Parts: sequence; structure tokens; C-alpha cells
Amino acid sequence: MPALKGDAVKQVQSSGSSDGVKILERAGPIQEPVDVEPGHWRNRWSVPERHAHLARQQGALPLGDGTWLGYRRFPTSGGAEHHAARFAEYNRRHFDIGYLGTEFFPEY
Repeated sequence: MPALKGDAVKQVQSSGSSDGVKILERAGPIQEPVDVEPGHWRNRWSVPERHAHLARQQGALPLGDGTWLGYRRFPTSGGAEHHAARFAEYNRRHFDIGYLGTEFFPEY
């Protein structure tokens, strides 16, 4: 069974010249959830035409239907949502840009 976050792993260390054995404790490996299917997540935004230049300056990709994909790629949907949450309220209030959620792009 693999070690989980916070589990200590004991390691025995001895040197060839001494009779004693020294036991070292170190943190075990951290297991974090990742999406199983290879690919990445991007945030999707609804951008009014009058503010399309702002999305373009930020590196977003236009989809032709008034929605844009953020340029950043995230390994998990939670990471993408967390990043978008930092900007969603500001964008909505000042520019009427709406957050539509995450979108998965599989790697082929």
C-alpha cells in the first residue's frame, strides 16, 4: 500500500565502518488526484464583442460564437476553476465577461 500525505517512512542507514544502525524518518510521497485521461482543461468565457480586444490581448482563443477559451492549460478541472474564480467577479462587474466553466481537451 503506498504511503499517503503525512505518513512517515522509516529508512535504515548504516555505514560499513561503524557497528550502529541509524534510523532516519522522512515524509512519504504525496498523492494528489489527477484526471485519468490524458489531456488538459481550459476555462471558457463569454465575452461581449465590445470587449473582444481585451480577450485577444490576454491570449484567449475565439470560438466564433461569442465565447473564448483561456490560453492557460490546467491538469485538473479543479485547478482551472480555482484560477478562474480569482478573476470571474471582476470580469463580470467591469466588462460583462461571464465565466462559463471548464472544458476538457483530450490528448491524442
